[in-house]
Amino acid sequence: MSTTTLKTTKLAAAVGTALTVASLTAQAATFEADVNAQYRASAFGVQNKDVGAQTDKETGLSHLLRLGADFENEETGIQLFTSVNVAGERWQGDRYNKVPHQHYDNTVRSSDLTLDYAYVTVPVSERGKINVGRQKSSFNNCFLVCDGRRDRVSYHHALTDTLTGIINYDRKQDKDAFNRIDNGDLVYVGFLGKVNNLDVGFINFNYFNNYEGVPGANENPYAFSGMHMISTYIGGNVTEDVKLTLGLNYNNDGKVKPSTTIDHTNKGKNFSKASFATYLRAEADLGRVGLGLQYVATIDGGLISPGFDTYSSLINNNPDATASPTSMYRMGGELGLRKADDQLIAAKVSYKATDKVTLGAALGNLNIKRANSNSSTVSDDSMFYDVSASLQANQHLRVWSTLGLLEKNKVGQLSGNPHLFDENGGKVVGGFATKPVIAASLNMELSF
Repeated sequence: MSTTTLKTTKLAAAVGTALTVASLTAQAATFEADVNAQYRASAFGVQNKDVGAQTDKETGLSHLLRLGADFENEETGIQLFTSVNVAGERWQGDRYNKVPHQHYDNTVRSSDLTLDYAYVTVPVSERGKINVGRQKSSFNNCFLVCDGRRDRVSYHHALTDTLTGIINYDRKQDKDAFNRIDNGDLVYVGFLGKVNNLDVGFINFNYFNNYEGVPGANENPYAFSGMHMISTYIGGNVTEDVKLTLGLNYNNDGKVKPSTTIDHTNKGKNFSKASFATYLRAEADLGRVGLGLQYVATIDGGLISPGFDTYSSLINNNPDATASPTSMYRMGGELGLRKADDQLIAAKVSYKATDKVTLGAALGNLNIKRANSNSSTVSDDSMFYDVSASLQANQHLRVWSTLGLLEKNKVGQLSGNPHLFDENGGKVVGGFATKPVIAASLNMELSF
């Protein structure tokens, strides 16, 4: 027997032994595994004549691929939840040259693998469990956070069969070693669930006070150091078919102060003063017809998640983990700025044309107010109009389209979305003072 053949035989035997041992180990530690996958593709077009770029129209294609695997040990009840982003980018064709994602192989034209979430759940009693790792996060009907990802340690305890208490620690930022002022960490306590058939939730947040004062030239503290925040909601049926929901976000006492030259452009920034945001929503399910009516407001730069459903495809509706290509304006993103007030009144209707096809329409009015001096404000109103259609082909495949128009506004500024960026990776932003903004999308999502 030649030396090469002998080495090959030994290698095959070693691999076989390893596989046998792994198999026996898996049998000894019995667990259940669930593999899941999500793929989304979007084609979109946006027109904004005030964007100040080379053209006033933009079209594009984006896609997202996530693969996950969840495991549970049957004896201990310990669970591991995992998901990775395999692709999540705008299609750029053969000339993929996004600077932060250079590759050793120039035939690879996609971003590197990134972590979506990964966390362990450990039962500690019949009613309590500890969760450790990067976790999914949504709260207050997406008014506070919508499909976010948080690095956290949390304890959940079943107070009743329908109500859960939560104690939580988050690390939201930690850029540099031996630079504690840039750390963004917080603790919160709260509860969510049902009480007497009412949906309820309450969370009290306190950010650690890692910095206080006006930042110096070489200081970059976490913007919300020391901030106090409360988010709460209550909802329930007032009749058999009609449900009301009321929600609130409150922010105050941020310790990172604006610059010593405080004027109307930065007064109250970083939630150094009290800010509020609220919504009141009424929705009805009338067989094949669904109705919705809501009022949404921010006061003094109150906080609203980008993912909150405003009924408009152009206003918010932009979840953290699955950004929308047609979201162009952000309510609730002024971070405590004094006299930065937005108000929205919106209505929607949906019609289930068949068991698989749903049609929708919405309209509303957005009022935007900002300070233009230390003693005066300016405001303007914009109507919005939306139509949509969706096909739930089967339990795995969904196809839908949106078309929306947001009328011109001399005060508001667009925030854009991660699908729209310049050559340096920055979002394309601008005003819409003279012309309306129009956006459309065609989307497909497959999930297993």
